[in-house]
Amino acid sequence: MLERKSRSDRAETTAAAHGVATDPAFGSVVPPLYLSSTYEFAGFDTPRAYDYGRSGNPTRDLLAQALAKLEGGADAVVTPSGMAALDLLLGRLRRNHLVLAPHDCYGGTLRLLKARADGGTSHSGLPTRGISADSRPHCRTLRPSSSSRAPAIL
Repeated sequence: MLERKSRSDRAETTAAAHGVATDPAFGSVVPPLYLSSTYEFAGFDTPRAYDYGRSGNPTRDLLAQALAKLEGGADAVVTPSGMAALDLLLGRLRRNHLVLAPHDCYGGTLRLLKARADGGTSHSGLPTRGISADSRPHCRTLRPSSSSRAPAIL
């Protein structure tokens, strides 16, 4: 017998209700949208939880919390762009790691991969013609062999 989720456990409820009535500053029911790029310091050389919009803001943190809750994760990271997300992932790689990317990938991605190659991470362009969801089993052959010391990322 299938167990029915309670209304409060459903994804659509979480997505719609996360952050409602949690504004400690003014008690707004709907979470405010913070568009500020800079925030006041508590004192000289004493930043608060937020100091500059690119490093974080309350709206983005609330979104990350909602995404983590929806995905059942401990936490989430929200980046301002796809390139920022890619750079974040590439930054986790170590020397001799291999990144397999489409040969015709976005120019910014290619430049970022080339810049990372200077740090020891290599990349290889793959032709994308003929690759489909049906060819997914063939991707396994692209993984490094057990004798390889450098992991590959697709």
